Amino acid sequence: MKNSKLKLNANKTEFIIIGTVTQRAKLDGFFPTHILNQSVTPAPSVSNLGVNFDESFNFKQHISKTCRCCFYHIRDLRRIRRFLSLSVAKTIATALVSSRLDYCNSLLYNTANKDIARLQLSRTAWQG
Repeated sequence: MKNSKLKLNANKTEFIIIGTVTQRAKLDGFFPTHILNQSVTPAPSVSNLGVNFDESFNFKQHISKTCRCCFYHIRDLRRIRRFLSLSVAKTIATALVSSRLDYCNSLLYNTANKDIARLQLSRTAWQG
C-alpha cells in the first residue's frame, strides 16, 4: 500500500465476517488484526451504497432503516397534504417512498416473509 501511496484510515475502515453463528465463533480469537500497524476489528454491520449488510446476511437492519425512512417521509407528506392536489401528493409519495423501497430490492430475495411484510406495510401506507 505504501508503494501506491494509499493510506489506511482506521476510523473509516470497516470489514465484516459473514457466516453462521458457529462459523463466526471459530474466528473470535483472530481479532483485532493489524494492518500497517493499525488495529482493525470486524464490525457487526457495514453499509455500502446505502445497503446495510449484517453478519448473518438477513438484512434486518437494512429493512428497519428503509421502513423508518419511508414512514418518516409519509408523516412529512401528511403534514403538507392539505396544500397539495391529489396527483401532486401521489407523485411526491412515489418519488420519496417507492424509490426507496425499490432500491436494491433484488438483494432481499429469500428474506423471511415477516421482514418483507414490514416493507409491504410501508408501501400500502403511502398508497392508502
